[in-house]
Amino acid sequence: MNTPTTKKVVTKTTTRTLAAGIALAMASSVVASPQTTAVASGAPAESSARQTDDPVVLDTLIVVGDAFSDTDGLRARQSSTGTRFPVDTDSLPNTIRIIPQELMDATQATLPQDVTRFVSGVQPLPGFGTSTGYVIRGFFANYETLQNGVRTSDNPGDLSNVERIEVLKGPIGSLYGGTGAFAGNVNIITKRPLDTFAGDARLLLGSDAFRRFDIDLGGPLGSEALRYRLTAAAEDAGSFRDNTTSDKQVVSPSIELDLGERGTLRIDTSLMDRSYTFDEGLPAAPITFALPLSRTVFAGDSRQTDERYRSLGFESTIALTDQLDWRFAGMGSEYDIDIGDSRMGVSLRDDGRTLDRSTFEGPQQITRHTLQSDLIWRTDEVGDETVLLFGFERFQNRYDYDASGRTLPALDLLTNTVLPGIIGPLEPQFAGFSAYDGEAVYAQAYSRWNERLTVLAGLRHDRQTNRGEFNGSGSQVDDSESSPRLGLSWALSEDSTLFANWATSFSPNFALDRDGDVFPADQVRQVEVGLRQSLADDRAVLTVAAFDILRSNVVIPDITEFAQSVAAGEQSSRGAEIDLTGRLGERVELIATYAYTRTRVEEKSDPNFGQSLAAAPKHSGSMFARYRLSGIEGLIASAGIVHASAHEATLPNSIRVPESTRLDLGLDYGWNDWRATLTISNVTDERDYVSNLFSLFPQPPRQVFLGLTRSL
Repeated sequence: MNTPTTKKVVTKTTTRTLAAGIALAMASSVVASPQTTAVASGAPAESSARQTDDPVVLDTLIVVGDAFSDTDGLRARQSSTGTRFPVDTDSLPNTIRIIPQELMDATQATLPQDVTRFVSGVQPLPGFGTSTGYVIRGFFANYETLQNGVRTSDNPGDLSNVERIEVLKGPIGSLYGGTGAFAGNVNIITKRPLDTFAGDARLLLGSDAFRRFDIDLGGPLGSEALRYRLTAAAEDAGSFRDNTTSDKQVVSPSIELDLGERGTLRIDTSLMDRSYTFDEGLPAAPITFALPLSRTVFAGDSRQTDERYRSLGFESTIALTDQLDWRFAGMGSEYDIDIGDSRMGVSLRDDGRTLDRSTFEGPQQITRHTLQSDLIWRTDEVGDETVLLFGFERFQNRYDYDASGRTLPALDLLTNTVLPGIIGPLEPQFAGFSAYDGEAVYAQAYSRWNERLTVLAGLRHDRQTNRGEFNGSGSQVDDSESSPRLGLSWALSEDSTLFANWATSFSPNFALDRDGDVFPADQVRQVEVGLRQSLADDRAVLTVAAFDILRSNVVIPDITEFAQSVAAGEQSSRGAEIDLTGRLGERVELIATYAYTRTRVEEKSDPNFGQSLAAAPKHSGSMFARYRLSGIEGLIASAGIVHASAHEATLPNSIRVPESTRLDLGLDYGWNDWRATLTISNVTDERDYVSNLFSLFPQPPRQVFLGLTRSL
């Protein structure tokens, strides 16, 4: 379902070069000036709510209830990730890629990593349990992402409640602080309540006994002032991996209330329960490439892992005056996991085939709370028009763990034979916690200085306390950091824009040096230049960007003193990216990407000097195209290709992931209120692997999925 969401009011401005869509706040309905005009939006024919082939014409400063739903087929034109209020992406001095709901529907995706592969320079990185992180422009730091602009902890992930995914390239500590996302942030935008009733239900069946049912409903609750959205999904599946199954249920209700004529309050919740076999892949070793993709290292009768994820978020925006708005938002989440005995600690013997094994099982929990308060002031006293943001954020996060384990008999990987041995008793292994909390203040100016020049500048200062305990021993570290950034956009013409940016960010170090002092925080800075070109009567956009990223204060071994470390390491990533998105004709829509990424360990005293970073292919690219067939009304054919050159699986460089190219094909047919979709993924049955920097995860062979959707 792709439907218009909350109320929309449009206030006229004088020029297209100002970012269309500067709003009172991210994704909240706000009533603005009584002077209004109309705004056109376009969407593909199968989108039930906006069936037009006309492009969006962004000639206005659009104050919207939910800018995030305004798309033109596969191309989304507005974003708030880099500014905290919606702006026209054509004038942003940053590289940003937006994955709209149309792409998720067309590919029958159920997880974020199913569609982020169509973003240049982004590689998935399997995380703990069901969480997934990302390597962006060659760098990975942690598994933290954003949800509706708020930092959030690891969670299992599901697309049933996702409106779109925004990927902002480069560090953005000036808004979000020390997330550790050194080269990009992934922002998950959830679905919003609806003005009018709409809904759909989908049944999805596929290979390996995959079964899933989704429902998505929304509309007013008794009056126009109160609206709701309810999404839910139930899924169970086998796997191409031996002795592996999973099932999950997720429910995500949301309500939105008008606070008189000048504000709104939206409350989002999500509840997910999941049971699955904890599969940590295979050793990063040559033998893995000789094994069947189905090979696992745990017993067939392993106890499953149980997960429970609960979250509650809110966002309220109030227009204090015609120019000044207050946004107050926050999110709390709790992620509980009871790990079964399929989680393995493994060690490969010198013979390259015998695996020593032990289990790690027991309860773990992550709790997080974040509050944000922003003042947003629009003025024409500075330049032609300027939006100033002043904000405060309070955050805290705690991770508790208690792991036990037992030794298992060794496994011959080549023959899949369990060698003679005994199963040891279950004994405590490690227990403790890690936590951080702090606060930050930040300021930002986004200004159309004149008809050609747009400026974006920001600064944030964080104060953070990190605490931890491991098997009874603990420490506390206090740190503070500042993160500036500056970006410029210059309109060469109505269709061409040059942009450049410089930005920094950081990630606190938790380890102590030889004197018992905390290491300085990891630092990263990026310089980027690019060109954004409108094509095909503004139905498509081409973005070309080059970047240089340097990470410093990386903790490395001290070559002058045994068993000591120093924060002296440097790593770099340099490259270029090309992205083309939009409509190339009446029947063709296309996403095409290419990324060249050269990573390197720069510090000569680092034992890994000169080596490449892990999970970062030098050449990567993707393409997704769909074509409306002329012979049969409502029939659409699609094709997707994802390519990655051979790249390192670990640092130090010891094993390479082979080059891979994956082809997916699909057919989509819509009639009346029904829609049927057939997808064949990995058509050529390509062998493919993903690294998590330590292990290798085989990717699915050829699979077939059939979906049937009914509009309600």
